[in-house]
Amino acid sequence: EACGCELFPTQPSLAAVNNGDNRVDLDWDDSDLDTVTEYRVLRSRTPGGPYTKIATIADSSPGVAGGLGYSYSDFDVSGDIDYYYVVRASDGAACTSPESNEVQVTATGDCTLAPVFGGVSLVDDPEFGVCQLQLFWGAGTPECGTGVTYNVYRSTAPGFTPGAGNLLASGLTDTTFSDLSQLVDGQIYYYVVRAVDNENGEEEGNAVELAGEPDGVGGASCTTGSACSDNPFVDVNPEGPLTVCQNGGPTLTADTVSGSGAFTYQWVEDGVPVPGATQSAFTPNTLGTRTYNVRVSAPTCPDEVYDGLDTEITRVNTPFFSGASAAINPQNSDCTVDVTWAPASTVCDGPVLYNVYRSTSAPVAATPENLIAGGLTGTSYSDVFDLIDSTTYYYNVQALETSTGQFDGNAIVVAATPDGPNNGLQDAYLESFTTSANFNNWTVTTGPGGHTCGEWAVASAPGSRPGGGSGNYIIADNNCSPLSPRTSTTTTSPDINLVIAGLQSVQFEANVRFDFNSANGVETAKVDAWDGTQWINLWTSAAADFNAKLSFDVTAIAANNPAFKLRFDYQDAVADNYFSVDNVRIITDVMSVCSTAAAGPASVPRDSLTVGRTGTDLDLSWDAATCGASEYNVLYGDLANVGSYAIDGAACNVGNGSFSWTSPPSGNLFFLLVGADGSGTESSWGTNSGLGERNGGVASGECGNAQKDETNICD
Repeated sequence: EACGCELFPTQPSLAAVNNGDNRVDLDWDDSDLDTVTEYRVLRSRTPGGPYTKIATIADSSPGVAGGLGYSYSDFDVSGDIDYYYVVRASDGAACTSPESNEVQVTATGDCTLAPVFGGVSLVDDPEFGVCQLQLFWGAGTPECGTGVTYNVYRSTAPGFTPGAGNLLASGLTDTTFSDLSQLVDGQIYYYVVRAVDNENGEEEGNAVELAGEPDGVGGASCTTGSACSDNPFVDVNPEGPLTVCQNGGPTLTADTVSGSGAFTYQWVEDGVPVPGATQSAFTPNTLGTRTYNVRVSAPTCPDEVYDGLDTEITRVNTPFFSGASAAINPQNSDCTVDVTWAPASTVCDGPVLYNVYRSTSAPVAATPENLIAGGLTGTSYSDVFDLIDSTTYYYNVQALETSTGQFDGNAIVVAATPDGPNNGLQDAYLESFTTSANFNNWTVTTGPGGHTCGEWAVASAPGSRPGGGSGNYIIADNNCSPLSPRTSTTTTSPDINLVIAGLQSVQFEANVRFDFNSANGVETAKVDAWDGTQWINLWTSAAADFNAKLSFDVTAIAANNPAFKLRFDYQDAVADNYFSVDNVRIITDVMSVCSTAAAGPASVPRDSLTVGRTGTDLDLSWDAATCGASEYNVLYGDLANVGSYAIDGAACNVGNGSFSWTSPPSGNLFFLLVGADGSGTESSWGTNSGLGERNGGVASGECGNAQKDETNICD
């Protein structure tokens, strides 16, 4: 083991027994060397070590070998804990024996160990109005009991010794603690947290010390908490901010730690006491965003304490909705505007439905006269009702929380102007050769001039790209061989159908680059267009470089041509350069008018239906003159299901303003009178107290009506 030892002692032979609770008795033999002067007793909690020396036993017969054996009683053991022992013989200098055999003993008696705990890990300043420091630590592990509690010690001096005089809080079960006790703004406080076994009460002795300095919100000064020791620490739960529905919780609770006495409570809303809210729990019910706290006081204390952080609660009765996101003109034959929106969210019970309002001016008021669709469940609506070509329409979409009957109230307006198919300036054809596949539907030929290489292909090298182009383009490249290459090649576009109603003009554009070799000077580049019977030349290169956008009015040869096409031709290049093309574009200007779609069947005017009785007959009358529908149907259902509008049957095509119903169905019923067009579409059922379309957009299915058109509302 060390230099200077000529003969090491042999390892002792060790035995161990339990002769009582909380003790272990060890025995070993005397060394076979007369130079041994002591025996070192070592112990571990794990087999094989590492070991800690717990005792040194002097040799009782120095200078004599092989005498009586030795014993040692270890009284510093805890019941139910495994211990591992070894002994080493030593001459007190360089010669020490190997470790003896290891013996394992499970001690009996009371478990007396303290928990294993790493101490406080963080002290944080939350910057609240009341001076506060928040402590955090990892959970301790009990050696004996089933759990641990924690003691918090505080001092204004670093390196302090934890004790009864600086014990701040005890018996804590959480791994966090908020200190509000008499903290002073700007003062540095030092903390030690120790764990206590909940069975034997043993406190471990870690010396981890962390410091913190309290201040207020944004670095402002904070207020010192209560100086009365009987006042508790207060924590309002749950913590905010919270957003909840007007019809649901949460219930706030004032959790208290330490202090003594029957505490009094007063809850405050935005700093103002709430009348009657004097219990430890409180359920707010005010709409909007409010802050809540509670003032707590012990009977012996002249002041009050409260949570250092207000709880913010936003109580709502409307959905969260961003309004309409777009109104788009799809250029249909019937004047149409497609309105879209993102789905709303809600913290209430739902479901959320949508109403669409329309006007010819902004803003759009969410009023019955502007309502064109109600009770929608989706996130889009196609408006085809009574739209006029080239008139701008403005839309507002409202989200309805049906459990509270409240709309979100947004003022977002989107607008679109309907017109017919392809109206205005449109790209009838655009090819930018983004990938090689885009060029596959073009036709490439060679000749009639001499040709060995360089036919039209897709390229991307910037050096020969046409000005105004980007990415890929097409090129006929005579730089294709070092041995007098010859290039004559043509590429032709696919057919472009320009038979378009209302077509006013057709424009052709392309970015073109012709790199001329003056040394040879025989190559030509041309752009031609097919008029249906022959190729018409639009451009022919001069004996000079060209790099620009070509633009031609080709109306005369393209309008109403079902097979219009373009051709790029490069001929007779011999050891010359190249012809490249990008962004081939055909632009049409169309005058196309959309048609105003016929209105759907009109609904029955609100409150115009009256019901009387003649004997067992029901006499119905209504206003069929104000708006008028092709026919009317009476829907009915069990009165118990009126909230869901579950329909049980119908009387079909009942007349035009009055109907005597002989032998109507029996029972407690509700009735709905709806218009229909006689072709499978029924009118709106009316709005539910102004909240939305009754039964949404779902038709009754009665009298052959599988569709509902709710746009023609007659009020």
